[in-house]
Amino acid sequence: MASGNFPENLANVWVYLRKSREDREAEERARKEGRYDIETLARHRRKLFELAHAFQWKITRVFEEVASGEYISERPEMMKLLEGVEMGEADAVLAMDIDRLGRGDMEDQGRILRVFRETETLLLTPDKVYDLSDEMDEEWTEFKAFFARRELKMITKRMQRGRIASVQDGKYLGTRPPFGYDIGEDLVLVPNGDANTVRMIFDLHVNRGMGGGHIAAYLNSLGVKTATGKTWRSANVVSILRNAHYAGDIVWGRIKHDKRKGTQRKRSEDEVIRASGRHEPLISKEMFERSATIRASRSHAPVGFRKGIANPMASLVECSKCGEKLIRRPYTKQASHLICKNPTCDQRSTRLDIVENRIMQALQVWLYDYTLSYHELSTAAARPTKATFSLASRLSQIDQDIARVETQQNNLQNLLEQGIYDGPTYLVRQQKLLDELTQLRQQKVAVQSEIAETRQIDEAMHDVIPRVTRVLDLYPKMKSPAEQNKLLRSILHKVVYNKEKWQRGDEFDLDIYPAFDVSRALSSDVTDNRFK
Repeated sequence: MASGNFPENLANVWVYLRKSREDREAEERARKEGRYDIETLARHRRKLFELAHAFQWKITRVFEEVASGEYISERPEMMKLLEGVEMGEADAVLAMDIDRLGRGDMEDQGRILRVFRETETLLLTPDKVYDLSDEMDEEWTEFKAFFARRELKMITKRMQRGRIASVQDGKYLGTRPPFGYDIGEDLVLVPNGDANTVRMIFDLHVNRGMGGGHIAAYLNSLGVKTATGKTWRSANVVSILRNAHYAGDIVWGRIKHDKRKGTQRKRSEDEVIRASGRHEPLISKEMFERSATIRASRSHAPVGFRKGIANPMASLVECSKCGEKLIRRPYTKQASHLICKNPTCDQRSTRLDIVENRIMQALQVWLYDYTLSYHELSTAAARPTKATFSLASRLSQIDQDIARVETQQNNLQNLLEQGIYDGPTYLVRQQKLLDELTQLRQQKVAVQSEIAETRQIDEAMHDVIPRVTRVLDLYPKMKSPAEQNKLLRSILHKVVYNKEKWQRGDEFDLDIYPAFDVSRALSSDVTDNRFK
């Protein structure tokens, strides 16, 4: 096909709409000027639908990207589109420009080009038709992709320089302000109603000698909540004591995020940018430095690093009342106990070996019940491959119906804009489509639940049951608490412990949260063990 010629009567065309960074900036400038006439996606949709109408292309799906991301893995609609194109479900994809699909790194662009080339799917734009099975079109596309990547790098560097300049000017660039501040105009932090709590924390630490656990307990006794509305823990207090923003500084770039891998690492100190902030400090620099000196003088290596782990439940058992971990307390004339590390908490302690035995009993009873449940479910819900395939087919059909209704919604909007439909007619038809879409989405959730249940049954036999069986078999044979702790961590996320004042000996409650994928906790009541 000649690259400059537009084909006619294409029967299955998908539309991809996405705002670029330049579009967002233009819209923001227009809003600041009091103009609300710029809506990029609506304008692009209108132009692409007009082009489709001119050449009689049938638009079957519309992907409207709301998320903004440098990589296609950060853009869910683009991921759906690529998966569909890879399955050969579209004849062509219509977009404003190649850049709209992606101008990230070579890996992303290489994948896009490969998928369109191998499936011989056309890429349509208002300026040109790209057929990547044609050598000339492929070279031209690679050429454009190269310059798009280069432009993106330049924009990214320019934005990075702008961020650094803002930080050096004393502005705060984080998305969430430190506790005690709001983000005011021109990105300057402004003290709010929680500022006095921050001042109190530093005063309690520096002038009254209280540690993080004691301060957390004191704040909880006053009914003070954290920024997220939760009760205070030692870690929350220490985080505030370490935050240099309260002494008037701006600190930026501590964490390096790898968007593609979804990981992060702490930057070295010479990579971190520090500047004098334009905001009002909540404490003096002297008080901040005194706090740091106090924390340094009290710090010590954890027991696990100095002597090795002596508690097989280390960092696994959590207090139900204050959220702190339970630690091992050795005694000379009696067995070691598990106690809450928060000295102001009224949680009662229990002998470590009793808690350990209760956890193992709960796991044994749960394994027995879960194995029986597995056999009952797998027998009752035994589905041959044909039935499983039927569920997948139903899901695929529902997805196609959803796409059809979404396309009808877009077409309906287009007809309203062209004046073919009046307001009342549009509203009636729009409501009908919304009702149908709601029904389809409910059906999709139901089918997905059936598929998930089938997979969970299979995964139970091949993963969960063998893992728990292995732990129960090996745990008594382990030679050290450290090995037992590692083994328990392979199946347990945490254990929540509760013992009231009137309870004695082995009278306490445990909620056991597995590390594997089940939706509810395990009860420690071994006489009636079940999911809660």
